[in-house]
Amino acid sequence: MSYYCGIDLGGTTLSAGIFSESFTIAYSDSIPTRATDGELAVLNRIAELTSSLVASTETGWEGILSIGLAIPGLVKSEKGPVTAAPNVGWQNADPVFYLEKATGRPVYLFNDAACAAMAESRFGYGRQYRSFLFLTLGTAIGGAVIWNGELFSEHGLFGSELGHIPLRGDGIPCSCGLPGCFQQYGSATALARQAVEMARLHPDSILWQLCNGNKENITPQAVFHGAQAGDFTSIKIIEQFTDYLAEGIAGLVNIFRPEAVILGGGLSNAGDALLQPTQEKLFKYTHASERIGAPPVLRAELGDGAGMLGAALLAIQALEHLNQGIR
Repeated sequence: MSYYCGIDLGGTTLSAGIFSESFTIAYSDSIPTRATDGELAVLNRIAELTSSLVASTETGWEGILSIGLAIPGLVKSEKGPVTAAPNVGWQNADPVFYLEKATGRPVYLFNDAACAAMAESRFGYGRQYRSFLFLTLGTAIGGAVIWNGELFSEHGLFGSELGHIPLRGDGIPCSCGLPGCFQQYGSATALARQAVEMARLHPDSILWQLCNGNKENITPQAVFHGAQAGDFTSIKIIEQFTDYLAEGIAGLVNIFRPEAVILGGGLSNAGDALLQPTQEKLFKYTHASERIGAPPVLRAELGDGAGMLGAALLAIQALEHLNQGIR
């Protein structure tokens, strides 16, 4: 029996899965990334984690056809290098050389949001649509476009960076060095920052009880809990945040005209409390929505396993293209 391996490298968690030929998961595990230990230490942890999973198969490494690695950053090509992955502290890194030497199997690199989008397209809500936008709302905003059933990536070497579309020309400085990027207003990090700013103006807000008086404990989850309890400040924070989120999504919708917008990442766990107001405001900001409507805003179906599943999918696709002489 043959298997595919998918690895999802996150800033906090490193996850790996061994998938059957039908892409059902056979073995999986997660460990802390410990990115501060350095690039070589993280690569060692990847090799150790995957080796422990492969040891559970009846075939060993000989049965692994290919390995896909989902990277939280810019990847120049499927063989690297990783130009920049700030969440793990990588710059001009070459994990393919190390991992192919350690495993003896072909290794391919992909952006993590692109991996999650491909998995959602094949096995999640994206099955219903030929074209959709996929956004991950977490520490930052990752994103990818599925176009006619395929990953839209031919426009450049580095793939889509939907979190870095300009939303405010003179806005909050982004980690990329530019001001006012979408992710500075529509990510989970942005929501937490907006909550702290507004809570300071409202010392009677229930948020202070939920965070034990410590602003560092004001999280997106606390904001949604506060809104559910009827807290005026929490409700206003969500209104402001979903306005930013819908505004950024509308800019992308007006370009691509997708059939749907699918949201993943930790913030999507808020469910309808996030999706419903975003949907309503997306209609307001989408050009000609009164005549042609606005696409539905949906929560991703696959959850935390989407990155490693998508990495395995794209890796076997890359291997097939190589065998067919397609570049």
